[in-house]
Amino acid sequence: MGRLALAVGAVAAIVYPIPIQLQGTTYYQTVGFLVLINAMLGLGWNVIGGWAGQFDFGPQVFFGVGAYTAALLFVRLGLDAWLGLLAAVAVAVVVCALLTYPLTRLRGHYFAIATVAIWMIAQPIGATWEFIGGSQGLFIPVKPRASVTASALSLQFSGPTKALGYYYSALALFALGAAITVFTGAPAWRSGGRQLLLGLAAAGLTFGIGKLIGIAITG
Repeated sequence: MGRLALAVGAVAAIVYPIPIQLQGTTYYQTVGFLVLINAMLGLGWNVIGGWAGQFDFGPQVFFGVGAYTAALLFVRLGLDAWLGLLAAVAVAVVVCALLTYPLTRLRGHYFAIATVAIWMIAQPIGATWEFIGGSQGLFIPVKPRASVTASALSLQFSGPTKALGYYYSALALFALGAAITVFTGAPAWRSGGRQLLLGLAAAGLTFGIGKLIGIAITG
């Protein structure tokens, strides 16, 4: 039953935007994209909240770290989007590990309050740091590509199919993040140290890939 539901859900997610796109509407593709972005955040939160049993109010910080890493590498250095994606994953995981490792000694509401402090400190930094655009954010130029393949390879979609392209990109990356999350939950890996490391990696991956596409679509 579970596999059948998964298959039906996968087919529905793939087919869902096609008839809407044929009608010339882009609103619902954008809504679907935003749902997938938040679903990626949910995957990352499930590692610490679902498996470790801790209330974490700071995932958006590492979500943003991956976002700005990829965006800055593209805007400042012109780095390929997929290479920037890998860099975003690495930076988000490292920052996550460095900031949250001391918090692993805390439990319950003490841990929750500590994670609230993380985003309360990060919010004014992100809103005022000129290097990352402050409250205005970063503008990412979108260059029209000659083909769908070229658009997918550069993560640069434009024109009437822009929303559709980003929807399917988010869907593919959500599937990847879900697969990694399932892998980290396999019984063979349910040991303390390995589970922590793999959990951090899964969280960092979902944060990085999700926000990368999120920033790109606003361009």
